[in-house]
Amino acid sequence: MQVHKLDATQSKGVRRFVDFPFQLYRESPHWVPPLRADAHSILQRDKHPFYAHSTADFFIVESGGATLGRI
Repeated sequence: MQVHKLDATQSKGVRRFVDFPFQLYRESPHWVPPLRADAHSILQRDKHPFYAHSTADFFIVESGGATLGRI
């Protein structure tokens, strides 16, 4: 198992990070998915207002090429 810091400038990593909960909870009838555009906007440091006063890092946990989680 490996933990990788997400590079928010790489679209492949961002896509994996955003799509993971959609894959994980796809069979759950109680899950209400967020808007994908909102999930992407959280990762845009130059546009999201949170980053005007704070910082954040995001991580992907994987094993054998499969995404196991995100932080």
